[in-house]
Amino acid sequence: MTMDLVALIVRLHHVEGIPAEMLRVLEEEVRTLRRVCGIPDEPKESTPAKRGWMRRPAAAQYLGCSESTLEKLALTGNGPPYSTFGRSVHYHPDNLDIWMAARERQSTSEPRARIPPQAA
Repeated sequence: MTMDLVALIVRLHHVEGIPAEMLRVLEEEVRTLRRVCGIPDEPKESTPAKRGWMRRPAAAQYLGCSESTLEKLALTGNGPPYSTFGRSVHYHPDNLDIWMAARERQSTSEPRARIPPQAA
């Protein structure tokens, strides 16, 4: 449940038109939830200048899945957040890490994480 909240706040953070003060509050909430859930803070080397956007083939390799799987997840709205530049799809490693962390389970009997599709 808490991981669902982290993912939801991250998705809300990427919605355009949110006032700067609300973004600041969301960032603080993400930091708090990361600490409570035991998710480590992003290391200094993960700044966008050092860890940039990657295309779908690199993102699939990073996640250990096929490009086809990422395409299907994007189609259904269940995949990691992405951006498009022209016709190419790009993923940020930080978003991939958060998306994967939201799906961690301790047992096969735990229910799958259901994260609402990213707001358009």
